[in-house]
Amino acid sequence: MKKYIILLCSFFTIFLIAENTKAVQILENPDETPLQTILDNITVGPVDPDGNTYSSIDVNSDQLSDLVDSFWSIAATGGSISTFIIEIAGYANLNSLGLYDPYNPSSHVELFGGNNGEGDLVLISIFADGSVYKNFSDQGIDFTQNEFGYYFINGAGDTFYSDTNRNSDGFDHMVAFQGNNIDIISLPPFSPGTFTPNEFIFAWEDSLGGDDQDFNDMILMVESVSPVPNPEPATLLLFGSGLIGVATIGRKKYNKKIQR
Repeated sequence: MKKYIILLCSFFTIFLIAENTKAVQILENPDETPLQTILDNITVGPVDPDGNTYSSIDVNSDQLSDLVDSFWSIAATGGSISTFIIEIAGYANLNSLGLYDPYNPSSHVELFGGNNGEGDLVLISIFADGSVYKNFSDQGIDFTQNEFGYYFINGAGDTFYSDTNRNSDGFDHMVAFQGNNIDIISLPPFSPGTFTPNEFIFAWEDSLGGDDQDFNDMILMVESVSPVPNPEPATLLLFGSGLIGVATIGRKKYNKKIQR
């Protein structure tokens, strides 16, 4: 009986982890350019047997785990550059995207707003004292440390976070794709280059509850950043271990009662 209880608890823990790591299903809106087509146009992989070239990235199978893309840190001394790729949204002129301090979400800095468009660049630097600079200008904001999440505010005023746990609708509004040293990425007017592992493409869904799930509402490339692993898997494992411990203790007490 004890073995069955332990096995059940283990399966429960694994199920919780799986539920928090599964990929988001990205759908195609027939009236808009699909996310896969957008990636095919900017990242070029090896030539296939028919002589065609497409991105080697599949939008549904190559997403970073939701437990990995929640929090980030700057991985270069000078800072991190974000490049605006495309925005297909009804309220594009009202949408806003930026960084926030996960330890103090009221501290945040906007990267792109309604006036930004394709090819716009933003350099973000976080100094040792926590001060945040945007394009070499002190924003008067201090982050707790070199760690941050991304936020997106849509035209209706709804705020979504890269950390799905903070989203009021419980929906994962951001998917991330990591460079693989295979594709060549081309973002005109810039010169093409290898899509390297320290570069990521972020794609956002701007509707409450996910709506059409096309994730083409705002897309940007971010370089010189590293994901900060979410501690949730360890928490879940600890929770599962606790259940196993409780079950074991309960079984021992039950056996003692029978023996009396």
